[in-house]
Amino acid sequence: MRYFRLYALGLGFVILSVVWAWNKIDLTLNYAPVAGTVTAVDQMCRVEQEGNILERPKSAPIEMTCDQAVAAVQTGRRFQGDSVAFGTNILYSYVSPVDHAAHSGKMWRNSEVALGAPPLSVVIYASRTKAGISKFVMP
Repeated sequence: MRYFRLYALGLGFVILSVVWAWNKIDLTLNYAPVAGTVTAVDQMCRVEQEGNILERPKSAPIEMTCDQAVAAVQTGRRFQGDSVAFGTNILYSYVSPVDHAAHSGKMWRNSEVALGAPPLSVVIYASRTKAGISKFVMP
């Protein structure tokens, strides 16, 4: 029990290292980098219910514009007491190396992202074996 904290921190570090390495190996073996284009960047907000962490949420988060979300959580409104999570919805398109057809994808970031004005050229990681599966890694 004397070195419990040290062991716990060491175990946490090992687990995080294994997850990071697994992600890098998966990206290298199963995905090929291809040229892609960001077609739209939308600043959206989610209205999320606050509550006990052990409780099951009563409903899924509701996506709307940030102005509407801030107005909806004010006193006397339907979502009074809920929280607003700011985020960015990134839409991108690319050509798959499997079927050589154009595909599109969507990624949600839980923060504001400054990518610039679309269209913007980026690197998309497309699956080497299945068409339509991709990963967008932030530059």
